[in-house]
Amino acid sequence: MTEEDTQGITADEDDLSEGRQSVLWIWKVDNGVDNMDTEGKQEALGIEWCKARARAHQWAEECLLLEEEMQQVVLFFGHKQVHWLELVSLVYCHVDKVTSDGLHAYAVRQANLQ
Repeated sequence: MTEEDTQGITADEDDLSEGRQSVLWIWKVDNGVDNMDTEGKQEALGIEWCKARARAHQWAEECLLLEEEMQQVVLFFGHKQVHWLELVSLVYCHVDKVTSDGLHAYAVRQANLQ
């Protein structure tokens, strides 16, 4: 490992995702140093607060959607398992015993995979 491999993310990287943004300058401004008037500062703070609130709501919604999607995947694979188990119980009349045994083994394997 080199020294570069153990360094954290720096604030000046341009490829920050929406969920990993650095704190904007407006949150770090000292009241006596900046030249923005109070009304403009309040408006800018309000806008940033609204953006942050919208991002928080979007993340919360994404978590709910992800949980629902995970439940749907589990239900789908449960359905597929039942389907393959139903195929196991079928009697294959038009094929020889070796082929029938192979189809049965394949259906059991697919059911176990699901």
